[in-house]
Amino acid sequence: MLLLKVNCAEGTNEIDYKTFYFDQKVDHFGFANDATFPQRYLVADQYWDRDGGGPIFFYTGNEGSIDWFSNNTGIMWTWAPEFKAMLVFAEHRYYGKSMPFGNASYQDAAHLNYLISEQALADFVTLLTWFKVTTPGASQVPVIAFGGSYGGMLAAWIRMKYPNVITGSLAASAPIWMFGCLVPCGSYSRIVTKNFRMWPNCAE
Repeated sequence: MLLLKVNCAEGTNEIDYKTFYFDQKVDHFGFANDATFPQRYLVADQYWDRDGGGPIFFYTGNEGSIDWFSNNTGIMWTWAPEFKAMLVFAEHRYYGKSMPFGNASYQDAAHLNYLISEQALADFVTLLTWFKVTTPGASQVPVIAFGGSYGGMLAAWIRMKYPNVITGSLAASAPIWMFGCLVPCGSYSRIVTKNFRMWPNCAE
């Protein structure tokens, strides 16, 4: 377990969390692979109202190291004191220190086979279910998922797929339906081009 303290800019809350590792399954959906890996997650409970049923704000980690996201997701730190919430930041498999196969995780297609959003969502739900049961005062509290971009897609999808675990979610900049079979090809590029037409020559 590690402890990090970062003094933020004046007027914002201090980022102060502890680092833990959870023994996570490599494959949640098959029977041939029963291997596990250490999934990193961060916890900040200094604002949490344990006795009053304060919620858990849960960050659905995306493609990067979870400590970077925890230090740059200001809204969770801003709202935590107001809602008396505990913050939990979960690292996405294959990023940061949560490598299913260590240094060989990116070696070939066989090792990368488990880098899919369905497995990542199952990671988060498995971690949360265990965490709520083993943390005194947390078993019945609501969980609100947070995420941005791909992490926002995960935050929306986890609420849709696992409503028994996630009470609500805040999905920022999350194009959850942005797939070729669901939207016209080129939609994203047209929107971005339109935005850049606000400045001379930028769209070109």
